[in-house]
Amino acid sequence: MMSENLDQWEKKVRAEAEAKGLARGFADGSIKACRHNLLTLLTHKFGPIPEWVIEKTNQADLDQLTLWFTRALSI
Repeated sequence: MMSENLDQWEKKVRAEAEAKGLARGFADGSIKACRHNLLTLLTHKFGPIPEWVIEKTNQADLDQLTLWFTRALSI
């Protein structure tokens, strides 16, 4: 009985960890894609991007990157 409870608990913990890992991977991928799209758009419109802009995008979250991308579209 105790062994079965431990097995069930272990399966639950593993499933939760896997779900968190997948969610984190998806979020990281979304940020990378948005950063890439923003830098590509800026490069296309303005030419080479200064290093400080690249550093700023590396520090930004998805919401900030999306805002910058939307603004860059209207320039």
